[in-house]
Amino acid sequence: MQETTALYKQIIGSGYYETETMIKIQDTSGVMVEFKEGSILDVSISRCAFNGSNLAIGSAPIASCSITLVSDDFSAKEISRNIPKSARIEIYERVTDGYSVSEWLLQGVFFVDRRDSTSWTGRLRLDGLDAMVLADAGFPGSGQGWPTGGKLDTDVVDIIANQIGVDVSASTNLDKRYRIPFPGTFTMREVLSYIAVMYCGNWIINKAGELELLKIGDLPSESFDLITMSGDSITIQDEYIQKKIIIRGGIYIG
Repeated sequence: MQETTALYKQIIGSGYYETETMIKIQDTSGVMVEFKEGSILDVSISRCAFNGSNLAIGSAPIASCSITLVSDDFSAKEISRNIPKSARIEIYERVTDGYSVSEWLLQGVFFVDRRDSTSWTGRLRLDGLDAMVLADAGFPGSGQGWPTGGKLDTDVVDIIANQIGVDVSASTNLDKRYRIPFPGTFTMREVLSYIAVMYCGNWIINKAGELELLKIGDLPSESFDLITMSGDSITIQDEYIQKKIIIRGGIYIG
């Protein structure tokens, strides 16, 4: 969960605001170069907490993004020339009411998967995938020295996170301490799915680019609060007003 400032909440709460987008893309020297509104023609993010159209557990879906950069001075090939293969992409968003501007909030971390630089009109299309795609590789190691009773699930997840270059979200709670046998020929993503089933949840790469386990039905108490547009709980005489949330067929209904 991302923390927001009082100014962000104030702007959102006003009901009259616009969003602004900034994109940072790694160049050939490793520097993250900023692209702001004038250079961004289009940007979209596709992210879900489960695979397919049905709510289910045991998923580790890959999120994607699509970006079109535009330039009056350079062709698409010239823009593309400074963006290496698998370059890191960070997408940010902020809100403004025309007078005040909030902080930038990270909306996702991706890596260039495909590009279209065939146009000479100064438009470059980039498609990116998040770090979960790297988990489709085989689990590392030969299993030599793996404990007979299996390794703790927390250690296995740390191994996978290290292999795909991400941190494990602080909100991920693997409190059952299950023992995992050596995965053999399974991919890291399949191992994550296996662990997710044990915890009745799904793995994602969150907006901050961290590996996070979302447990189905594990709602914090504040999820039941009626809230304002800025996300603040509504109270009467210091008592929280709550809504009843029930589950039918695995889907939350408020």
